[in-house]
Amino acid sequence: MWVERLNFKSITNESCSEYRRRLRSTFNPFSHCAPLVPDWNVFIEKNPAKDDIFRLRINHENQVIISNAFSVDAFLAAHLWEVLGVIQYAYRDYFEIQEEISKKLDLVKPEFNKLLSDHHKHGLLDTVYPPELESLSVGLEQKPKMRRIHQHWQGSWSCSSAEDEQSGYLKLDQRDWGLMGVLTIKVTSGAITYKITERLSGIREGNLFILDGVSFEMTPSTDKLRYELDTFELSLSEDGNSLTGTHSCELGTGAADFKRAL
Repeated sequence: MWVERLNFKSITNESCSEYRRRLRSTFNPFSHCAPLVPDWNVFIEKNPAKDDIFRLRINHENQVIISNAFSVDAFLAAHLWEVLGVIQYAYRDYFEIQEEISKKLDLVKPEFNKLLSDHHKHGLLDTVYPPELESLSVGLEQKPKMRRIHQHWQGSWSCSSAEDEQSGYLKLDQRDWGLMGVLTIKVTSGAITYKITERLSGIREGNLFILDGVSFEMTPSTDKLRYELDTFELSLSEDGNSLTGTHSCELGTGAADFKRAL
């Protein structure tokens, strides 16, 4: 109802109807928990010694991803600018009475407009793909000659010593852009055996595999057991029958060894 009444001018010089049509098509990929949403919580961790080596990590530690934050800020500013115009029209009688508030809004408009123009000039409103991933200079597509990894693995790992060794079943699913994994562990406490199912996400570079825990479920549910998400850095053997390397979590770092199963 407000579209025809609002005196609207977009930073992109589009008509109001074209602007709204593009907004709808732009944000449709974010509906219903689409994959684009969690992509904004992935960041690049570079090797401290070599600039051309990096890995992608899930942002479990809630770090501020600077490049992504600039884009989020730009979209929030654009949203507030749009809302401000609608509010001023919808409550125009109120703003006629409250002259001081109306004057303050009029004063902030030029600053708002300059901010949005700067965002637009730097391309921060051009895409909804996370800049942290968009800036990758190295493609993550699997090379045609790269052999596919076996799906089923049985293994063990430790956090810091042999005394805390755990064992479980790992199922890997190789995607075009990387790896998905499901780690299944059984833990007995007292008379009850608990099943822990951890979902992992990662990448493959040659024979090197890096997997980060994303989430886990425990059956039956309990508050008596504590479980930390895992990170595995594993190397595939020449014969393709073993994955060996390191395991780490909040409790420490130790060895990890998986053998091909089934």
